[in-house]
Parts: sequence; structure tokens; C-alpha cells
Amino acid sequence: MKGHKILVIEDSPLNQKLVKLMLSKEPYELAFAESAEEGLKLGRLEVPDLILMDIRLPGMDGLEATRQVRKDRLLRDCLVVAYSAGAMRGDREKAMAAGCDGFISKPVKPQVFLEKIAAYLATQNDGINKVAIPSAPRVLLVTDSPDTLGALIAQLSGGLATLKTSPIGPGALVKARAWLPEVVIIESQDAHSAIGLLKELKESKELARIQYLAVSNEFAGDNRARFLLAG
Repeated sequence: MKGHKILVIEDSPLNQKLVKLMLSKEPYELAFAESAEEGLKLGRLEVPDLILMDIRLPGMDGLEATRQVRKDRLLRDCLVVAYSAGAMRGDREKAMAAGCDGFISKPVKPQVFLEKIAAYLATQNDGINKVAIPSAPRVLLVTDSPDTLGALIAQLSGGLATLKTSPIGPGALVKARAWLPEVVIIESQDAHSAIGLLKELKESKELARIQYLAVSNEFAGDNRARFLLAG
């Protein structure tokens, strides 16, 4: 049985071999590209479930390639996970702002790598995102908590919703504009960040009529009132 399609955009032959070795025992369909330009062309042919994107590529870098993915009609719904060696301060934030769904630093232990890839692919709900169910609303889950993410996915899986996820931050706004969900669920222990994100979402004309739901212990008392006032 064939599994999810994964496109690896990585210029290092050694790192390509390492990724292939780590994923070889899983039922994934793998494709490889050595540059962003080649990866975008291959992506349009393969339409993968997940793109593993090296950030530091020759020519067009991984951040710009991710922005191109989010603008592409065929690729914008693909998961994009940044995969970068020697991650510097702010790299994760830059990747998320460009539209990435996650970030994995090199080097990484094989088991940890497999678990992260599986967790990201779990948000695809066995292909629910690829085959639209007319009665299933498009729901964007915005959270930085893996535990909360897993619990929400479990509750909404089984065809109840077409799901996508994003961490709190600029990447959530990028994904919402590209995908236009019907419902956005925001979970955060930082009420200030969550309310700030909500205001940005509501200020976007195409997102103003979306339903928003807050899930957090922090949204009580004054914070609850602030969130309601924000929309």
C-alpha cells in the first residue's frame, strides 16, 4: 500500500541519502530535488503531501521557495517543513513567516525525525485534505502545543473537518490567506500573542467573516473580554 508523497528539496547528496535511509522503512513515496527551481517543477508534477525544504539552497533559497509554494494553485495546500543545519537564532521564525508548517534542525536522531514527519503528516488525516468532503468545514488549527494539537486532531478527524495546522505567528496569517478556512481555532497560553494574531486575521478583508474559536486556560476574566472585543 502506497503512503504519503514526500518531496525532499535538498542540495547535499549526503543529506539526501540520510533522509532516504531514515524514511526507507516507512511506506512513503519519496522524490528528490537539488534546487528550489527543480523542486517547484517536480512538485507541480507530483503534488506531494509534504515538502521537506532545506532553507539554505543555492540560487533561490528555501524561504523564497516556500513563498512560491504558498502562491501556487497546485502546491499551496502541501505541508512544508523546513529542514536546516546549523539553525541560527530566528531561523524558525523566518521559516514560519514564509509559510512553513514546521521546522526540523539538522542533525536529528532518526527516531525523532520519523516521529516529527509522522506528526506533521497526521494533520493530513489520511488524505482528507486532498479529497474535499462537501459537509466537512475547512478548519485551521493554530497552536504551539503538540499535546493540544494531537487532542484537537483526534476530536476533529474521521471526516468531521478538513484540517490544516499552523503555529502561532506570521505563518498562520500566510496560511489562512492561502487556504481561506471556514473556522480558525486558536490555542495558546500566551493571550497577548493570540489576541494579536486574531486582530491581524480580522483586519484581512478575505478573512473577516471566518468563525474564530479560542481554546486556552488564559482566556478568562479580562483576557476573555479582550478576545471577544478583538472578534
